Amino acid sequence: MTKINKMTKMLVSLLLVSLAVLAPVSALSLSASAGSGSTGNPLIGTGGFSVILDNAQVTNDNGQVELTFTTDNSATNIAGDLFDFDMEIQLSGDGINGVNTKTIPFLSNGNSLDSTWSISFTLDEILAEGTHNFNVGFEILIPSSGISMGDVSELIELVVGPAIPTNMEPNLITADLDEDNLNPGDVVELTVDLENGLTDYEDVNVEARIIDSNNERVGDKVEVDIGHLETDADETITMSMALPSDLDTGIYTVEIVATGDVESGSVMYMNTQLDAETLNFDVERHDHSLTIDSVEHNSNTEAGDTYSVAVTVTNNGLNFEENVVITVSMAGATTTSTVFDIDENDEIVQYFNLNVPSDAQNTEVLTVLVNGEDTSARYTANVNVGASATVSSAGLSATVDSVSKNIGSEGEAYMITLENNDDSTRTVTISVGGVQGWASTTITPTTLTLAPGSSGVASVYVTPSSSAEGTNAFTVYVSEGNQVISSVGLTANVEDAANTMTWILAGIALVLVAFAYNQRVRPATKGRRRAKKVYY
Repeated sequence: MTKINKMTKMLVSLLLVSLAVLAPVSALSLSASAGSGSTGNPLIGTGGFSVILDNAQVTNDNGQVELTFTTDNSATNIAGDLFDFDMEIQLSGDGINGVNTKTIPFLSNGNSLDSTWSISFTLDEILAEGTHNFNVGFEILIPSSGISMGDVSELIELVVGPAIPTNMEPNLITADLDEDNLNPGDVVELTVDLENGLTDYEDVNVEARIIDSNNERVGDKVEVDIGHLETDADETITMSMALPSDLDTGIYTVEIVATGDVESGSVMYMNTQLDAETLNFDVERHDHSLTIDSVEHNSNTEAGDTYSVAVTVTNNGLNFEENVVITVSMAGATTTSTVFDIDENDEIVQYFNLNVPSDAQNTEVLTVLVNGEDTSARYTANVNVGASATVSSAGLSATVDSVSKNIGSEGEAYMITLENNDDSTRTVTISVGGVQGWASTTITPTTLTLAPGSSGVASVYVTPSSSAEGTNAFTVYVSEGNQVISSVGLTANVEDAANTMTWILAGIALVLVAFAYNQRVRPATKGRRRAKKVYY
């Protein structure tokens, strides 16, 4: 058997364990076709099959050998039917007691179409650093009879290197915080410089996260892919991480870790830690601080449509904030809230509707500004113009049984139907905005998990307050994670409660009159209802 010594050097290095190289093993292949040639098989009517071992990898962190191979089965039998097989993969050698065998289906597709497989074998022992031998074999079998269509085996060599490469650049990372004294709800702005020396790195990735004094992560981590970092090259990146608005005061730490691939000697270390850095900052409440906790909006809309935005603002400062105004703008369209005050530790939600101009571009920037007398906050996000304004996540649709309903004092339900046309399971949350001051809502259920091709229904039950009247607008939001993927504008026509009671009393009076005088009495003319304006 021929040894394969020319291998692409790759190594996955994790923590304090050794990993082996990833090796192309192009000499190991098996094929058969119709006919009587050297690869011919009389049981094959047309087409044929082939198996080629592409790569082998030993990972000592979890004690596995991983084989990657390419297959193609276009064979038909003599009767002209698709010819399905079973393929046995056998592995023996260092770290394995005896022979380990796995069987996978090798189905015919009737035409030449490659498939890539990855199979893992568990090692019986962890391999020491150095070169190790393995014997890999393939055999193709007919499932019904167990007849062999051919087999092949080959000896391969894999190198297990030390856990840590010896030639990494010291002090690769230099990092700095724009501010080291922050308020809850602020954004941590981080600048990271990668200053490389004589080492060449591939697939470099920089990850940053915030941890508290208990070593627990705060908020979301952020990542930036650098790619190839050549020798003597420098790279500067900026990273932003938002602090929760309810974050406790204290000292927090930013951890920055750079990972990548580096060649050391005869081994290529994959996804190994290249360098790490930590920075500390203080969180304390400032005298004046307004933060934008969330901005709910679609990531897609259409020119000419009405675009709904919900903004949540929190006063994280130590003082009462007066004369606060929220301004929302996009594509030249702007809307502003009424002036309001907000107490310490309070939050307020404001709802806005923007009319998207007909000449809006493919990508527009949504800007939210919160301005107080002594503090301000800002939020921006890109919005795709031209996609559906109702559903912004591909494969998920939302419909409502009626966009406008007449609601009495007992309330009314709006039925929202969500359908998942995607090929993955989706979990969505339903919420309502714009009912403050005139109604309360009950959502059942608030969360739906939809398998591919399935649909679900949520009920939004709106109960008007005793003082509500006229036409009132509100919005139903459908979110996936922190992203609003659909919003539906609805209206509720509410009768004046006083007029409703008048009608009830009039009805009772009519019954009494009819009973007493045994005659029909025509009720008084219904009073005019006043229309209530809703501001966004």
